[in-house]
Order: sequence, then C-alpha cells, then structure tokens
Amino acid sequence: MSDDAIIKGLSRLAYQFETSEKFRDFITSFLSEFQELNISGLQLLNERYLDTAIGLQLDGIGEIVGLPRPGKPVDQAGVFGFLDDQTALGFGTILDLNAGGNFVSIYDVGSTTPIGDNLYRLLIRAKIIKNQTAMTVDDTLRLISFTYGGISVRYVLAGNLHPTYDIGRILDQFEASLVEDFPILIGIENVEYHMHSETTPFGFDGDDESLGFSTIADSTIGGNFAQII
Repeated sequence: MSDDAIIKGLSRLAYQFETSEKFRDFITSFLSEFQELNISGLQLLNERYLDTAIGLQLDGIGEIVGLPRPGKPVDQAGVFGFLDDQTALGFGTILDLNAGGNFVSIYDVGSTTPIGDNLYRLLIRAKIIKNQTAMTVDDTLRLISFTYGGISVRYVLAGNLHPTYDIGRILDQFEASLVEDFPILIGIENVEYHMHSETTPFGFDGDDESLGFSTIADSTIGGNFAQII
C-alpha cells in the first residue's frame, strides 16, 4: 500500500466525513500502519529475485545455491594498471598526489569486509550455472552470458581441442578473474576467453557482426581487437 492507496482510501469516505479533518487524520493514521506492512510484503515478493535482491535477501539466495558471501576484493576504482586495462588508472604526479591509481594486487586477501551486492550477484550467476552444467558448448555460452548479465558470446573452434569464446564486453579485473573458475569439459586441452566491445568487434569478411580496420586518416572507424583474458 502506497501513499496513493491512502489517497484512494480517503476518497471513499462518505460525503458527510469528507470535510472532517479529525476523521480524515484518524483514517490516514489507520491506513499508515498497514502501509509499512504492505511495503515489506511487496519487498519479500518482488525483491527475492536474483536481479532485484539486496543485502540479506541476496545472502539468502547465495546460501540456497551454496555460495556464502565472500570477503571483499580490492575496489577496482583507483587501481593502477597499463594501457591495455581499460578499467585501471595511470601514474600520479608530483603536483597532484591524488591522481593515478594505487599499486595493489587483484584481491585484498586480508579484508573481512563482505563484497558488495553487485559483485556478489555476479558470483551467484556463475554458481547457478555451474551447479547444473555439463559444460557443452551451449552450456558454456549460457554460463558466460548469464554470469555477465546477458551479454553476447561468440564461439570459435580452432582445432578439436582448442575452443575460443569471444565475450562481447570489456571486463574489469574482477570480472575477468571469474573465467578461472569456469569448468572445462573433459577432453578439452585448452580454452581461451577473449573480450571485446560488443558494438565494435574487429573481424574479417564473412562475419557480418564485426568491423574491419581503421585508417590513419580516421582512427574512429573499424573494430576493436579482442583482448585475451
């Protein structure tokens, strides 16, 4: 029940009570008690989904799939890195010590602070698929796409034992690290995961979804080369 519901309730008063301020206040206070209960009920109903759950509700989903909320990794904002890492920051300067990124490892091993909901939701996505997958090609495509929020994934087989999966989004360091936990089908020698811009991937003739080379005169045209994770 929202404020609109209170307004609707007051609109149903009998004519003789419509101008009675005390009676209207009484009805409003009465309906307000149910308002909080109804809001809580709606949260239990609508915010128990993986995409909408937060806090303890998300913890409950994690417990169901067998993945308690882990410790917090290093905050990727402010981490030092080089040009090929589009999520990292560069060097600082003598004039501005706040510029640039911090030299840290990927994970803050000593941290006991739980990870945030967005990262935890990402891990739960991967865990749900891992709980039920046989790691066929279709299962792997589904795992990658679901883990990263429904992004496009393309599969390339370079030899019978060397599959490659092109992930249609630039991943940050934490997201990219998740591929290390993806199961691999028995008998597969090696798997590569590439990430690229979903809207501007580079490719060759015959791939209608990709773009070609750029030019010296215009570096904005053409597609982006995939980055091996």
